[in-house]
Amino acid sequence: MDRRISPSDLTRARLVPDATRNVFRVDKNTVVKVCDPNRLAEAEALRFVRTNASLPVPELYSAYVDESIGRGMIVMEYIEGEVLRDVIDDMGLERRQKIISQLQAYMSEVRSVKGDFTGSVDGSPCEDPVFCADQGAFGPNKTETEFNDGLIRAMEIPGENPGVTHVSKLIRAMSYHEIVLTHADFSPRNIIIRGDQIVGILDWEMAGFYPAYWEYIKALYHPNWQSRWIEDGLISSAGYFYQVCFRSFKVTRYHGRVCIPFLVFFFHLCAPSQFQAPQEPKMPRKGYPAPLVVQPLGAEHTHTIIALHGRGSNAERFGLELLASADLKTRLPTVKFVFPTASKRRSTILKKIPINQWYDNYSLENPGERTDLQIDGLNETAEFIRGLIDAEAQLLNDQKAKNIILLGLSQGCAAAIFALLGGWADSSRETPVGAFVGMSGWLPFEEELRQILQCDEKLVSVEDGHQKPQSRGLEQPVSDNSDDSDDGVDTDSDSFDEGAEADVYSDGDSDEEDPFTQETRQDDDFDPFEEEEEKDETPLSIKAINHIRDILELPLIAIDEQLSPENQSSVELSHISTPVFVGHGAEDPKVSSALGKGMSNLLSAGLGMNVTWREYKGLGHWYRVEDELEDILTFLQREVGLKARPLSSIDK
Repeated sequence: MDRRISPSDLTRARLVPDATRNVFRVDKNTVVKVCDPNRLAEAEALRFVRTNASLPVPELYSAYVDESIGRGMIVMEYIEGEVLRDVIDDMGLERRQKIISQLQAYMSEVRSVKGDFTGSVDGSPCEDPVFCADQGAFGPNKTETEFNDGLIRAMEIPGENPGVTHVSKLIRAMSYHEIVLTHADFSPRNIIIRGDQIVGILDWEMAGFYPAYWEYIKALYHPNWQSRWIEDGLISSAGYFYQVCFRSFKVTRYHGRVCIPFLVFFFHLCAPSQFQAPQEPKMPRKGYPAPLVVQPLGAEHTHTIIALHGRGSNAERFGLELLASADLKTRLPTVKFVFPTASKRRSTILKKIPINQWYDNYSLENPGERTDLQIDGLNETAEFIRGLIDAEAQLLNDQKAKNIILLGLSQGCAAAIFALLGGWADSSRETPVGAFVGMSGWLPFEEELRQILQCDEKLVSVEDGHQKPQSRGLEQPVSDNSDDSDDGVDTDSDSFDEGAEADVYSDGDSDEEDPFTQETRQDDDFDPFEEEEEKDETPLSIKAINHIRDILELPLIAIDEQLSPENQSSVELSHISTPVFVGHGAEDPKVSSALGKGMSNLLSAGLGMNVTWREYKGLGHWYRVEDELEDILTFLQREVGLKARPLSSIDK
């Protein structure tokens, strides 16, 4: 079967939400992975595995370079099922054991296939990002010595590091190993199951022939340490070796791109019994540390404020300073404060350095750039936020169920408002969030939502604390040299080369050649779905919320045809009745105040939410006690009855 996908097919295809690459579902049985034209080795790996092993891998339909758009196209079977990552933590023992037995058999079968070189299956260079983001930089290698030399060169790329010199000696001291077929990304996110059967092992783009230890090293590269896959030893299906590596890794920590995995390996060879894992406190699933919780001063608990920090910060740095700056503990004695910390995620724009961030942002100037990087983090963070809110709602009685305030600064604002707009799995339930407060933030996927809502960008003004759309365009932001640093990302640093980083992730195609950015022209061929779309009477607000729910993998809101659009919207979108406060510094040098205005306008004019917008002259990327925090306290008193003690009544 030699199937070709036209650019028009791609424009109608749907991005697979769980994919970390450009994978699009063309129809119910077919997906296409769009890649660099020099990276079609995955197609050969699929052919090779289907021919030489019994593993359940997608059937390959075609692989070619589409010269019209300058992209590689790998067309293959779509395998329906559950992602093991999403269900592994809730599996019963019997079901887990059946899955493990299958994994053991498949792993043994893969490792029984030997090779006489290291590199991709088709004989092309190593495509593993451990080496380099540039294709063709390493291999293929005829000997393991050449492979080791490549590893050392890869470690030296970031610059001089004492750890690299030491690990280089360890690598050269290693004995030789069998060269075996290796998946190189053997992870629960790439395993599809139905019931207790494995029906698909996906993502073979890094597969090739590597030394026998490489599969285990890659499994340790950046796993989810709190998953049962690691924490309960399910990955032990790969062998005792992995368990020893796991213990050693937690002692040695990170010293470079590939230094730690090889220190782990060396420790195992020399004296595995000498290394004991330290006893560390258990953290919530998916890498979120335990939140910083500040209980009310007295016995009475009337409200809870859940406050999310900005990118690069953490709960202690943000939360303790916020409390101290306005003496909030004393002024709000009945409030419980919950300050969560974002999980460590590799930042694409910061050359894959792990930082605390709620999701991966490629650009703060244009948050809509590279939205494909944002989906996983937004999804996981929204689930995490819903869990925090539900836990607090159980502690507050029915009368106080609406006394939870969700607050966010910068990226914390963006992640929190997106989670709030998505709502809960049961779209008809009433959210326990009584108010939302955003500072120096923006709305993810704003451009897409604006198109759905048919809502033009308009300047918003404040009148009696609420937004009124005006007919003028957004004002240009004013920049200064503010020293605000909650996001922890210094884009002015000499070591930060945004242009160079963009080159790594760009194929160099212009928008005119890219089918994903092409707009439909009036003289295009007739669209067979056009008439059906014209008859669609779904309220635009529900369409927009469903778009968010689709990104967050929540059930879409069903339309009751017996209700009028107005009644349907009021029934199903009760969660967007939450009043919103948005504050932004007019001189914010990191996140333009235009983004805050745009978010406020869309929430108000597009979704009909009750929004209070404030812009503060002379303020950069932070908050200010004397006006912004006081405005927030006034807003909370009005909307959720939270009365703050005035500063003048507090003993100094």
